[in-house]
Amino acid sequence: MSSNSIIEDTNHKMQQMDREEQIDSGIGIVATIDSNAVVSQRMTIAGGFLDVALFVADVEHLKFVIETGKDSVRYYTLLMTLLLLSLILQIVVGILLFVMGIRKVSEQTETQAKWTKVLNHTIVGLVFMIALTNILITSFGDRGETLSNYISNHNCS
Repeated sequence: MSSNSIIEDTNHKMQQMDREEQIDSGIGIVATIDSNAVVSQRMTIAGGFLDVALFVADVEHLKFVIETGKDSVRYYTLLMTLLLLSLILQIVVGILLFVMGIRKVSEQTETQAKWTKVLNHTIVGLVFMIALTNILITSFGDRGETLSNYISNHNCS
């Protein structure tokens, strides 16, 4: 190895260490962790929890609409359709995110990278549709009168 290649290799390693942190595992092994990857992973986990919360809220709303019945809910058919559409879209997005997560971006060919980009844009579009659907669900949902009717009809206190 020439001295120039050693200097270039050292400079490259120093630049890499500037972007990464070294963490001692406690057993004498030093691991290098990219701090951007850690932040990205934590944001992904937080987003996943929000997705689960939205899914559970939609399921609970669907359960409430079904239990109160067609006669008690003003926009029963519309709400059922929107809730089912939202749940289906959330399941599809979850599957697509899983597929995208198992793909190794660093090892993709140019064609695979194009498909990953299309998949990413599709997911963004579907998430927008989920948000729009849930805005409509909230807009056409009950204003409390259905809940008060349900409580009075079922002797709840």
